[in-house]
Order: sequence, then C-alpha cells, then structure tokens
Amino acid sequence: MLVKQALVLAALPHSPHRALFEKTRGVVFFATPHRGSDLATVINRLPGVTVSPRSLLPNARELLDLNASFNQQAIPTLSCSPLAGLRAC
Repeated sequence: MLVKQALVLAALPHSPHRALFEKTRGVVFFATPHRGSDLATVINRLPGVTVSPRSLLPNARELLDLNASFNQQAIPTLSCSPLAGLRAC
C-alpha cells in the first residue's frame, strides 16, 4: 500500500518526486491484500499498533480510493499470491 501511495503522490503534476513516477516501469505485488484483509481485526489486538486497522479491513474506503487512484496511473503491475503458487504470477 505504501508503494501505491508513493507512486500516486509522485504522479501529481508538480510533485518534487515526479521522476520516481516517470522512471517506474512496473510494480510486482506479492501477497498484497489490495482490497483489505480480515486479518486487520487481529492487528487491532497487537500492542504498539500505529496503523488504523479499519483502513485495512476488506473493502475499506481508503483502500478502494487508493486502488482507484493507482489504477488511473496505468503502471503495469503483476500480483502474485503464495496460495496460488508462483506459477500464478
């Protein structure tokens, strides 16, 4: 999610990090819960949590908005799931 947010911000027309966006040719995501995870409820129980678990729940508005913004940038991506095995990549 951090990579998506960084590239979305770098893609802004007057971003001081515009070169990062322009030089990115693609992104590989491995086991990334693009639309959230039920495991986010477990995060809330861990001591010292600094991330709002609500933003990581399935279909959380923040994640859906981030995905929409990232997808508008038309950066080629490859998503792999360890459950499907590397052949699914």
